[in-house]
Amino acid sequence: KHGPNQCSRWGGSWKCGTCPGSSPGSGASCGSDGAVCKYGGTVCGCESYDWDWYCGTCPATKPSDESSCSAYRSVCVYGSSYCRCRYSGGPKWDCP
Repeated sequence: KHGPNQCSRWGGSWKCGTCPGSSPGSGASCGSDGAVCKYGGTVCGCESYDWDWYCGTCPATKPSDESSCSAYRSVCVYGSSYCRCRYSGGPKWDCP
């Protein structure tokens, strides 16, 4: 996070956007492709496919790689590692 901007790395490049002051909720319109914003236990990501926010709750423990997820484009941090919800034949966790 850099000031009011939130940056995330997708497809080999950095994308930055401004996070709303409060959780926008799933389906709300967005304009900051790649923005990933955290509001308490909720994480919201902006998707450029339809310019909507996708919000969800990060699992309490690190999910298994390739297991299903609901918050497309969300990024959840677990200690020094992370998982991101990506779309590949359906929304799945990618945990490098």
